[in-house]
Amino acid sequence: MSFPSAPTLVLAGSYDLAACTALRMELMQAGEAAVGGPVHLDMSGVDSGDIGFVQLLLSFEVSLKAAGRELTATASQAVRTLFERSGASLPGLA
Repeated sequence: MSFPSAPTLVLAGSYDLAACTALRMELMQAGEAAVGGPVHLDMSGVDSGDIGFVQLLLSFEVSLKAAGRELTATASQAVRTLFERSGASLPGLA
């Protein structure tokens, strides 16, 4: 995971409950790096996730919106399918 100057947080691999603990810290850092601006999540390299991943991303979007900020995202088909199966809208996608 990394977040270049955009800030874009690049996610790849699998995100189960254990991986979400570390991801939570990465999301907090990305949010702090983009004071007042949007945060972009590049999830094009994510190949699997569980409901904890869904919940964490939804919570992150709510936190940004509460601060008057925006989340944008790109997502792999695996992420799109995960959100579709969970019945949740994928954050950051139009």
